[in-house]
Amino acid sequence: MDKLCLVILLVIINYAGLVWGDASIDDVSFECSYDDTTTCDVTCTYSGDDVYGVACYFDGVTDAQRIGDNVYTSDSDGNWTIPGTYTVNSTHTLTSTETSLTLTIDNANSGYSGTYYCQLLQGSSSMTGATVDEVVGSIDDPYINAPVVSVSSPTTDIYEGDDVVLTCDVDGLPTPTVTSWMYNGSDIVTDDQYTVDDDQLTINITRYNSGEYQCVTSNDEGSATGSIDVDISYSADLDLTPDSTYVVEGDTLELSCVVDSYPASTVILTTPDGSIQITSTNTTVTITTNSVTAEIVREDLTVTQTTNKVYSSMVIDGTTVTFVISDMSGDIDSMSIEILASTDISFTINDISRYATGNYTCAASNGVGDGDSETIYVDVLYRPDVYLPYEPYKYEEYSGYLFVVEGTDFTSTCRVDSNPAVVN
Repeated sequence: MDKLCLVILLVIINYAGLVWGDASIDDVSFECSYDDTTTCDVTCTYSGDDVYGVACYFDGVTDAQRIGDNVYTSDSDGNWTIPGTYTVNSTHTLTSTETSLTLTIDNANSGYSGTYYCQLLQGSSSMTGATVDEVVGSIDDPYINAPVVSVSSPTTDIYEGDDVVLTCDVDGLPTPTVTSWMYNGSDIVTDDQYTVDDDQLTINITRYNSGEYQCVTSNDEGSATGSIDVDISYSADLDLTPDSTYVVEGDTLELSCVVDSYPASTVILTTPDGSIQITSTNTTVTITTNSVTAEIVREDLTVTQTTNKVYSSMVIDGTTVTFVISDMSGDIDSMSIEILASTDISFTINDISRYATGNYTCAASNGVGDGDSETIYVDVLYRPDVYLPYEPYKYEEYSGYLFVVEGTDFTSTCRVDSNPAVVN
């Protein structure tokens, strides 16, 4: 049988002129034990001479209800005899020793919470004898109450693939029963993912199990619900779109790198040959090109650091920052980056040139697992450019015309640059 004990705060009041001999109440305590029913004991410990009775009161100082008293009896020689156990009624029993009186309350409930008093009777043969001492004990919470419940986890570091056991920690009298477990407000049913065993819930963790878990308990005095928020850490899983693409020179290319992870990942998007690298974190977006860097603070879209300037101009429109590149070799001249609430990257190349053809790679990592990366190939299509190469030392060119000396051999080949290739 479990026991819960609350020792009462004692306030001893001595009434001048009412002290009879050298008797006093030393302590008053309150203790409850419970199994199927609740039993509580109020114990008054006393000492002194000429004590012939002890009384126990409950509630209010002025209109106290006298629960019962044990009055000692005297033999012919004047010796007091301790009566031992006395049944007051079906739920109250008084037990006396030479130094204590114990009031036992069977089938206790919250109605017995309150203030108890003990009174010593001294030097008289009737219960109207003088009050030697009165001890007031304030019982704020005798553990006869509705459930008090909380939910605990053995660890706060929970990862995808773990098995986690949540425990419903309950207190109350009678002993509360766990009636149900809930997830985000819905009842949990035992299946391959959840196992319920009374006050414990075992979860086979996936990334989709983050949320609020609740334990619902009740007893005869009421019901209560405890909860815990579970955050699950899992490795990055990214999606780079479009999967593969053809784009016409002069048009716009839009790339999106969306990452699912917890905690948030650092996301890096790299253009062909690493000419431009965009790094997105919780706080900043950094653009690096040809060893020069611009760093944008997410909170206010300010550029907090530049080295030799990545751009010749920058325009901020809402959450989109547009850079006109000034230090590239014709590959990308203008790009836009949307500063998202997450660390996802939304990247746009404006007026794309044929030299931007190649592999674009997005990688994400949050320190959980190996992270993830994807690469797409962007093929920039452009119309044919035709030119006629010749040997300039044999011919002269003037104002767009080529002059050839009569009688001289002239050789030239028609060459075409296009994507896709010209079909003859």
